[in-house]
Amino acid sequence: VEEYCTYLVRKSASGGIISLGIKMAVLYCRALHYHNKTEQAFEVLEQLLRVAPTNVDLLHVKRLWELMEDVSLAAYEAFNRGDCNKAVLLYTKALTLDKHHRTYNASVLGSRATAYMALAQYDKAVQDCNAALKYRPVYFKVLLRRARCYDIMNLYKESVADYDEYMAKAKMTPDDLRHVRRERDQVQEDWDRSKYRRDGWDNDFPYSSHQRVPNEQHRNKAHEHAGGANQNGPLRPPYVPPSPTHYQVLRVPSTATQDEIKKSYRKLALVYHPAKTAQDGELFKYMSAAYGVLSDKQLKAAYDMELRYRGH
Repeated sequence: VEEYCTYLVRKSASGGIISLGIKMAVLYCRALHYHNKTEQAFEVLEQLLRVAPTNVDLLHVKRLWELMEDVSLAAYEAFNRGDCNKAVLLYTKALTLDKHHRTYNASVLGSRATAYMALAQYDKAVQDCNAALKYRPVYFKVLLRRARCYDIMNLYKESVADYDEYMAKAKMTPDDLRHVRRERDQVQEDWDRSKYRRDGWDNDFPYSSHQRVPNEQHRNKAHEHAGGANQNGPLRPPYVPPSPTHYQVLRVPSTATQDEIKKSYRKLALVYHPAKTAQDGELFKYMSAAYGVLSDKQLKAAYDMELRYRGH
């Protein structure tokens, strides 16, 4: 429609856009907007309104475009205020305004994905990223967004694939490329580490989801393995492994930044939350306690001092 109407306008230079007639001109106007040529579309619309200011179709298009801008702007402002739930509601409303506008809806879906990420609803964020990329396959910003969601969800293979595609296709500065490459390499490192860790935990944490903090049952088993059940020998006290530090619980080094601590806690919470696996309730309790200390600067400082006294 856009190409055909452009040809007709050029062919009839004297009449300009008016030579198309109102119905064809409205289609041309909307085609420009659908192809993300919004400024040109508004210019054409204003020309038409000067000729036919009361035309119902023109007024409908004008109100629709203004509403689309107003709702998306309100959602953006809500997100910037930190009201992510309100932003999600407004972006959802925006998606109902023109279901045929692929470019606009792709942008809205990408923005709603960001709001979902801020709410730690990464599965919904991924769904929005998928939908946005169907509308607009070259929406590379959303591709990077999805890569980060996959990382947090421990879907390392998918995350690495998205990072690789982003670096191969997106235009970016050398500094941005280095930053993204570092992110990608960290995901690859996490993926490699996960391949050698049973249930993503055992090799570097003293108590896995199957090895709880020593309770009576664990002490009895340790006692038996230590020879306590052997009636031919003397009883020995059971060996109880040392309790893990908060840093070990959250799988971060003692030099980790607040962002690194927060990211690791969120990743672990997605896997070990009791809502997903009831048997991990005790382990999740220790994670939450560790995060409560390490995310508070004063408590963290006191805890670090305690570790130094204990020789860690």
